[in-house]
Amino acid sequence: GLPAVQGELRCIHDLESVEPLVVCLPVGPNRGMYSHKVALPFEGNLRIGEEAVEVDPEKCFAIWDVHKAHYPRRTFWNWATFAGRDATGRALAMNLTRNVVEDDTRYNENAVWLDGRIQRLGPAIFEHDQRQPLEPWRLRSACGGVDLEFRPQGERKENLRLGLVKSVFHQPYGTFHGTMRHGELDLEVDGLFGVCEDHEAVW
Repeated sequence: GLPAVQGELRCIHDLESVEPLVVCLPVGPNRGMYSHKVALPFEGNLRIGEEAVEVDPEKCFAIWDVHKAHYPRRTFWNWATFAGRDATGRALAMNLTRNVVEDDTRYNENAVWLDGRIQRLGPAIFEHDQRQPLEPWRLRSACGGVDLEFRPQGERKENLRLGLVKSVFHQPYGTFHGTMRHGELDLEVDGLFGVCEDHEAVW
């Protein structure tokens, strides 16, 4: 079986140095979605079986994700996110989503962070095989600010089909590779860890 896991982790949210992504988006007639996301360093300790692990906030990041929505009955989304440090030590993070928002040129929650400073992106483009979610994904933004390959290492999934209710969900985890742009800066992404999601639901 799997080893026991215990721990205490704390995110460090300094509003002076890290800008959050906060949006309220229309997802249908009289329906909205609120999302608050931010990439934060975190600290603490973990025990995995007999092994003790100290979590260093200089190296470790979490995506803090608060999400509330009144979705349509038939809903879908693709999502990709990661956070970490590049080869030069800069803190990089990304949030990329394609969902039921119709005018995603005007309304979206796509952004990159560089050392805590946020840069908005255009609509997201996800290219992947829904039948084979553990094959590589290609992720881009219409504005040219993101061009990445996601290489899955495993996944969490659900396949719930109960007549009037359905939830087909894949959340592969793995590493991101490619380039992003923040303002005039081109950023190299090579092996930063994160997740993607592909979800189709009938509520």
